[in-house]
Amino acid sequence: MDHLPLEKLRSMESGGPLDRLARLVVDEDLATPVGRLIDSRFIAGVVRTGLRAWIDSDAAEGWILSRVKELEAWLAERDASVGELVPQEIQDACLELASRRYTPNRGLTLFLLDREPIRLLLRNLLMDELLAFGRKMRAPVVENPLTKGLGSLGRAAKERARTSGGAFAALAGDVVGAVSSELERQLDRKAAEFADAALSRVLQRLADLLCDPARAAEQAALRRALVEGIFDLEASEVGEELSRSEPEVASEIIRRGLATWLKRDESADHLAEMLEAIFKPDAHLPLRDVLDLLGLVDSYVELAHHTILRRLRSLVDSPAFEIWLSDLLA
Repeated sequence: MDHLPLEKLRSMESGGPLDRLARLVVDEDLATPVGRLIDSRFIAGVVRTGLRAWIDSDAAEGWILSRVKELEAWLAERDASVGELVPQEIQDACLELASRRYTPNRGLTLFLLDREPIRLLLRNLLMDELLAFGRKMRAPVVENPLTKGLGSLGRAAKERARTSGGAFAALAGDVVGAVSSELERQLDRKAAEFADAALSRVLQRLADLLCDPARAAEQAALRRALVEGIFDLEASEVGEELSRSEPEVASEIIRRGLATWLKRDESADHLAEMLEAIFKPDAHLPLRDVLDLLGLVDSYVELAHHTILRRLRSLVDSPAFEIWLSDLLA
């Protein structure tokens, strides 16, 4: 085979055959409508096939889990906080974003909060606080500070029970114990009734606090404090929590859910519909026009040309390409 064509293709000079070929590819893409470059049906099919292949591959699953383990180990070895591992500029952007005076929609917030597990959590919190108060009243009534409200008779009974002995003291103890037990039963019942009755009001009030525009500054301060707390976490603590979250179990749940969905023929249609919804407004425009609207033409041309040229050079320098070209020209 004449090696001249191969030598020309392997030329590194600007404007050489390979350089011009890379530019042709870029120009062709720029002139092509976005709808043709991003074929929603084709991409959806590729994604569906790729996901099914991953789900069916235990080796691929093992590779992903091993990367998670490596991340856990890397975090465990870091003697630093998360903030020390994240560039300051990124931290500043996150804090600025959290500090925006954004107030969520009250109806949407209440819709998310008014769920049975959340209601149960709030009910338990209310019950705990009410019963904690009730425990203060479970001590014998005559020794409870609340007996101060019983007037002189209560004080006299308290003093008599304290100083007397014998049968009177025993009788007083029995009476006080009976009163305390009844009081405890009443409090337990009343606490449950109160918690059930107050639950809706608590949810409504919580939604008010989270969604009141007048409290936008407080809400922003809360979000900022949460973000600051994340950056203050030790990297080793994050690694430990990642391990405790059992990535293997989470991965199995995700794989099982995806497998069930992907078995349905309409899963590809769902993916295609999502892509079409995103790109439909610009589908008829050439890529150059879309990039021009975004002010990204020059950046795209430079990056795409560099990427394509690098891949082409890697290809033409390979022995396999030389054999292919030799067979083609034979």
